[in-house]
Amino acid sequence: MGGLCEEKLRLTRNYQEANARFSDAVSVLAEKTGTVPRDEYERLRQTAEQLRLDSEKARVNLERHIAQHDC
Repeated sequence: MGGLCEEKLRLTRNYQEANARFSDAVSVLAEKTGTVPRDEYERLRQTAEQLRLDSEKARVNLERHIAQHDC
């Protein structure tokens, strides 16, 4: 099939945005390591982990769509 697929474009944007949010969270976590109280560090770590999971879910959704729709 191939060609322009709006759903693939949407899922690609979702993945790129989710990945960017995860990357930003990891940068903040690295920057704050050793400089913030333990509870704040743990909150930042949990946020980064949730964003990692969101990014992974977006990637799986994109890959599933590509496999199912051959686009």
